[in-house]
Amino acid sequence: MRRIHLVALVAVFLLNGFWAQAQEQWGLRLGSASGVEGLFLNPASGLQSPYTFNVNLVSGYGFLETNYAFLRNSSILGLIGNRNNLEVVTSVVYNKEPQAYPNAVVLDFFDDNRERYLFGSASVTGPSAFFNLRGGNTIGWVVRGRYAMSGQQVPNNLSYLRYDRRPDLDPFPLHRWEMSIQAWSEVGLHYGHQWETAAGTFNAGLTAKYLMGYEGFYFRNNIDLNAYTKVTGDTIAAEKMDLMYGYTRSNLGAPPFHLIRNGSGLGVDLGVEWTLDGSFDPYQWKFGVSLLDLGAIRYSKNAVQHHAVSTKPVVLPNGDYGFIQSPEDLDQMTRLFSYQTLGDSSASIVANEFTLWTPLALSVQAEYGVTPAFWVHGALVQHIPLPGISTERGSAILLAPRFESRWFSAGLPLTMYNLNKARLGAFLRLGPLTLGTDNFPAFIIPGKLSGGDFYFSLNWAFNLSAGGGGGYQNIKLKRGNVKCYSF
Repeated sequence: MRRIHLVALVAVFLLNGFWAQAQEQWGLRLGSASGVEGLFLNPASGLQSPYTFNVNLVSGYGFLETNYAFLRNSSILGLIGNRNNLEVVTSVVYNKEPQAYPNAVVLDFFDDNRERYLFGSASVTGPSAFFNLRGGNTIGWVVRGRYAMSGQQVPNNLSYLRYDRRPDLDPFPLHRWEMSIQAWSEVGLHYGHQWETAAGTFNAGLTAKYLMGYEGFYFRNNIDLNAYTKVTGDTIAAEKMDLMYGYTRSNLGAPPFHLIRNGSGLGVDLGVEWTLDGSFDPYQWKFGVSLLDLGAIRYSKNAVQHHAVSTKPVVLPNGDYGFIQSPEDLDQMTRLFSYQTLGDSSASIVANEFTLWTPLALSVQAEYGVTPAFWVHGALVQHIPLPGISTERGSAILLAPRFESRWFSAGLPLTMYNLNKARLGAFLRLGPLTLGTDNFPAFIIPGKLSGGDFYFSLNWAFNLSAGGGGGYQNIKLKRGNVKCYSF
């Protein structure tokens, strides 16, 4: 295909992220006004909220990042501004005839020694809330719709340019790798409790979730291959094969798509926090550890699971798969693959259900108050591998200075994403409204655009104590009757 039109561009670089986590949405997670969104980084965080009620009206985010491909000299705002006459061509085509595409955006491919990855995710949090009760307790609920996509440790030999330049009949290795996609919603109940210590507080919280799965897909190569060969033409060959793949079938037809529940499961977020008193209230140091998204969804309706195994050499004419144009061709593709590799179009089918883990991660946080209005936050989010198939979470390291007052917050989070790319973000809160991104330059500075993100929230926090109204006011420290500093 010589030209990639706007629909394809949006699908790959925007919609997969915006309807598909900004990676961690730091501007939603940090600070005394984070409310319900703060529970998604550490379920114990609500116990330090200076407000009696924290109500999330609506919040959302989208995120996409890859080191497989990028758009040359592009920014997100630039693409949006030219959306009505946007033309995109691949670098392979553009490099041959650049004069033929004077205003085109060039889709290029990374060519280095790194393994490839693709992460995309999104979420919409509906009306959710938690309440600070007497005795150091919090209770609440969360309602979210989520999408996650991951391809981790994809062999570098499958990089577009590496594979395209490889001569025919030149064997090369491929190690084990996997990718998965799933969409689900979750309804959770939250509880937290606080204990006073000699130097501050100890807080613990959990959110138990019921998961409803809608769409799922996965692919896994179970073995290391030492002799994978690109044969003349579109034919490929492998010394042996052990592949697993599964998907839901409820939306493989033509649009419109329907939201159909195809599975269910359980999940939990767990977290603890320690605070240490300092020169101002309510604390000056805070440390936290949390386990996020421990759970799984079994897709048992409109689902199929395949396992294709062969100890003999396999030859696959890729040219036979040129008919694939849309998801509705997926069933036909799997039948053809099973016939070509196993001699029977249905031999690879092993079950009418499969299970996918949610993106489990361990997070460690630390926060220091330089002044009552200026804070420095550090965090690590580390993906935890699981024995089954999971939608993985990219790892991230954060350092974020933050200014915070009663009606205004702002910060510049610096994130090292997946131990590969450093990203400078920015967020701004005005009263209940928060807007931000973990990759601010991608919006305004043309460069190698390989991803982007955006997040927002409408979160209302208030007290109903004596003499208090609503909104961001009348803030008190929950321990005793000592007043907290005014933002």
